[in-house]
Amino acid sequence: MLYDLMLDIPISAALLAAWGSYFYWTTLLPDSDKMSYGLQMGCLAVMMALFLVSGLTVLLGKGLLALGIVLSPIILGFLLYFFVRWFTSLLFVFNDWFYQSSNVSKECCRLCAKCQSIIERSPLLIGSKWLFSRSTERHAFYTKEELEESARNCHMCVLVLKSVEEFSKSAEKTMTKSNCGLTLIIRYRWPKLELELSGPSISKARRVPVKRNKNWSSEYRSKYSHSLFAG
Repeated sequence: MLYDLMLDIPISAALLAAWGSYFYWTTLLPDSDKMSYGLQMGCLAVMMALFLVSGLTVLLGKGLLALGIVLSPIILGFLLYFFVRWFTSLLFVFNDWFYQSSNVSKECCRLCAKCQSIIERSPLLIGSKWLFSRSTERHAFYTKEELEESARNCHMCVLVLKSVEEFSKSAEKTMTKSNCGLTLIIRYRWPKLELELSGPSISKARRVPVKRNKNWSSEYRSKYSHSLFAG
């Protein structure tokens, strides 16, 4: 069935006029506690009739213009919200309203000194007392050999080491000790928070998604669980 705009215009106008008249009529009525039972049932019956007629009209392929007029502000509002959240995440991040302590619980997660230091200095991972933070953080990290050694006893090093799919053997031969260090990138692109290992010796690496638990009670905000990292 082809869409007939010239037919849909008067039908849509009639639907919009009917709903407009109904809402205007309700503004003229007394408060609900002063309305009689029969008048309340009448309002409910008229509203149900309007819903029924509108639904059947749309199912028959008519009144789509009215549906678009009603839904377009809602859809545009959602699209604008998601676009603004994504665009602003390219530049900065709105931090949680509460400030979480930077202490890491050794009972929950086994971390090396370098990873613990990075976490304690990262507003993206543990929050900040400031309203805004950079959406991308870069932290100097281990060399490949040091990372492999540290991964034996550090949960976070294991995750980032496993994220590397391929090391560049040719680059490793030409690098000196001064330029072979890796960089740990913590990046927030709404709605994702991710870790990524970067460096000249890495040919290909996956991003490790990070999950922050925002519902910690105040007595546990100073603790950091290894379940934070979902890799």
